Amino acid sequence: MRGRSVEERIGLLLRVGVAVAGAVLALGLAGFFLHGPQGSSLPPELLRHGTPPTPLHILRGLARGDPVAVLHLGLLLLILTPILRVAVTLMLFAAERDWVFVGITAVVLGILLLGTGGGGLGR
Repeated sequence: MRGRSVEERIGLLLRVGVAVAGAVLALGLAGFFLHGPQGSSLPPELLRHGTPPTPLHILRGLARGDPVAVLHLGLLLLILTPILRVAVTLMLFAAERDWVFVGITAVVLGILLLGTGGGGLGR
């Protein structure tokens, strides 16, 4: 990675994150078409109220080989990719000692983390 600009590193991270999420989604979709939705790990009350699955539900479903859980994992990876991008950007700006952008990026990362984790606080 040495010698690459910050933009190139961030671009590579986004491409890899989207490719991994896409591969996981394709795997889950293939499993869904092969095995169907039977054995879905989500309790019906979660689906009825539109509540997103928790990481624990996803892990339990993955342990059973549930294709719906694989799809949820792919979506979670897709959601986490831009958040990881901001975290890596923060580290890269810190390595370059660009403290103004470190502060701005830290605020953005904090807002993203609060927004992502804060959705479950009201439950």
